[in-house]
Amino acid sequence: MAEPCGRLAGRDPGSTRRRALAQLRGPHSRRSGLAVIVVDASVVITCLLPEAESDAARMLIAAEFCVAPDLLVSECVNAFWKNVQLGRILRSEAETALMTLPHLGVELVPSQDMADRAMALAIDLKHPAYDCFYLALAESRRVPLITQDRTLLRKVKASSVSTADLRLLAPNIA
Repeated sequence: MAEPCGRLAGRDPGSTRRRALAQLRGPHSRRSGLAVIVVDASVVITCLLPEAESDAARMLIAAEFCVAPDLLVSECVNAFWKNVQLGRILRSEAETALMTLPHLGVELVPSQDMADRAMALAIDLKHPAYDCFYLALAESRRVPLITQDRTLLRKVKASSVSTADLRLLAPNIA
């Protein structure tokens, strides 16, 4: 693993970083004591594995108070396994990523708390239910959901099904 992320990462006071984070922030700040953002598995996996947007994911998770449904853990484990199977990372890198996951500081919320809404969203959006748990959490907390899932973003923006504020981690990367 190249660099630590989340609460383990150092803070860069640079103005470039502040501008990048300002684009992703919601109306609340950590100083107010409120959860600022929901992060989905795509963002956390990008933080933990070497990818093009890893720096952006690390900065975001280090700078914000993040929440996610507890299914985040199983989604991450599956992604680590898949990356090992495809030869993208070594088993030792997957194990390191898994050991780092609990130290990111992402608050895990019981999935059962949002299961009804997630199912309704999944049916209405015709989108996989596990992604809709993150959407349901963002709605219930009234905070942005940061994702790399362009398909989910497109579906939500094209419908009136969800009131959630979805934002791409790296909107300028195709």
